[in-house]
Amino acid sequence: MLESTTQGIDARIAAIAGHVHPSTATGPWLDFIARWLGLPWDDALDNEQKKRIVASASELARGRGTRAGLDALLECLLPGTPRRFRVTDATADFGFATVGGEDSRGGTLPALLAGRTQWSAELDSSAVLGGMRLPCAAQIDDGAREIAGRIRVEVAATGEERRVWEPWLSALINEMVPLTARVQLRWVSAQALRGARLDGSLVLEAAPTPHLGSNAVTGVARLPERGSRITATGADIGTRLQ
Repeated sequence: MLESTTQGIDARIAAIAGHVHPSTATGPWLDFIARWLGLPWDDALDNEQKKRIVASASELARGRGTRAGLDALLECLLPGTPRRFRVTDATADFGFATVGGEDSRGGTLPALLAGRTQWSAELDSSAVLGGMRLPCAAQIDDGAREIAGRIRVEVAATGEERRVWEPWLSALINEMVPLTARVQLRWVSAQALRGARLDGSLVLEAAPTPHLGSNAVTGVARLPERGSRITATGADIGTRLQ
């Protein structure tokens, strides 16, 4: 009788490991583990995204506030090759332009030029070079504050994916960047992230069919030479150019 009452308890204890492992845990347990570990999280994530984030918990914890950590989070949310996202930190990727001299080569292009285009009249006009004011000792703000610490994240998504991801994606990204950074999230098409070099992002494919709708891409599709006309069919609610 004692064994019959304890066997059920033993089975529940033995099954706990399956509830906390990312590959076997169910949705509610994944939510509990993620919040317990302090991971960037939202209950609206699908089950596969949740599993990838929990499985990468140590990498995300080490990389919080770094470029590598942000890349790791986006890989969990948007897996696949070629990448469906691009992160640009202008100050880190390009740096500010510097003027060279006899003992210095100066900066290289592309580079950021700090300064402002408009200044008050009491500032020394001799410090203006072609309309862009250069930093001076009398200035409180050298103009770099507006562009420093800005991170642009471009995500390739369809209209339906954007509708589902937009409520939580920006919040999760902000959890992985430094507090002083400002994130600009941009939704783009897959063509916008493809380069013209053989670097894994170039895909040879036929031109897309021209159509009007939320996922239409301008500048890529070409209308047929025989002319075009706008039609609407019952099977396709969106209006298409044929």
